[in-house]
Amino acid sequence: MIDLITEIDQYSSRNIASIKKGISQDRVSLWANAYFEYGVTTSAASQKVQHRNIDRFIIFMIETADSDDRRRWTKRLSGQFREYLGSASDESGKRRWSSRTSNTTLAHVKTFAKWITHITDDPKSPFESFPAGNPMAGIASMPTGSVLEIDRAMTPRDTNWILDAADELVHVGGRRRDRRRFRDERAPQRADYRPYRNRAIIYFINGTGARRETIPRLTLDDIDLKGRIVRVKRKGGGEYRPSVSKAAIAAIKDYIEKERPLDADAWGGSQTLFLPAPRAIKTSSGQLSVRTVNNIWNEARDRAGVKGTPHCARHAVGIKVLEKTGKLSAAQSQLGHLNIATTVSYTRPKREEVMEALDDL
Repeated sequence: MIDLITEIDQYSSRNIASIKKGISQDRVSLWANAYFEYGVTTSAASQKVQHRNIDRFIIFMIETADSDDRRRWTKRLSGQFREYLGSASDESGKRRWSSRTSNTTLAHVKTFAKWITHITDDPKSPFESFPAGNPMAGIASMPTGSVLEIDRAMTPRDTNWILDAADELVHVGGRRRDRRRFRDERAPQRADYRPYRNRAIIYFINGTGARRETIPRLTLDDIDLKGRIVRVKRKGGGEYRPSVSKAAIAAIKDYIEKERPLDADAWGGSQTLFLPAPRAIKTSSGQLSVRTVNNIWNEARDRAGVKGTPHCARHAVGIKVLEKTGKLSAAQSQLGHLNIATTVSYTRPKREEVMEALDDL
């Protein structure tokens, strides 16, 4: 009996019919290993997401069918997986995956199933076809409603409050919490806390609408403080150049003047704009992680007592630019949308506005 990986290796490299028929352990998990060895050519980051989504399906299959035997992968099982993605909830009862995330998972599993079907349906292939054909064929994506969930955009009030909280970080952020030790005096800030950097990041998010994952990669050369323009990597490749608010520029200047020089020296003159603290040198790559950006945002958000993520601030920027300019092209340029159809979603009225209009009839 030849193992599955060897069979696929021989089939992929020679594509001949004389390969031995005996395939041991015809399991979906082994097909997944072969898929990432021979069938996937995307970047490492993209493969990581695909791996996670396909593994999610394999775990579901094992729990549902008691096996990941490929012959047990049927259209019925695929339909059950789709239902699972739409109904699974976390401990708080909140839906675990959004429709958009679920559709990405389904898309990756569909591509995986199509790859297997292409091999197994080949007359020269030593593998048996799926008895009922591609098990993901006909599995529909989930409805997502609007292209963007703009109802989640931060309100002007919440934006002001989180900016106020960011200003407060300079004075109260990162204070030690040992109440016994500092009972009679004000606790000092932690040595690795960077209030001006954190404040600048909060202002930058609210002052550009840039995605959080772009922030760690920014360099000094990317931002024109005088022209108030920043060069940002676009989702899906390429770059765009959004404008930066005056308040965000001022906050970045404060950080560059008051905090960044010492950190830059510790990092060997690094050109990265927002630097980690020096004590992180042994464990850091020299850039902040997206998780750290989230933590910085959450600290200010919780202090302000508001809800929302950096992406909610991005939606708020899109809405504000559109309201102030009246031009879809302006919002598209600021947010870096490749397709203006995405930006059109910002013109959709909120549900409350529709209800108010109906009540006035």
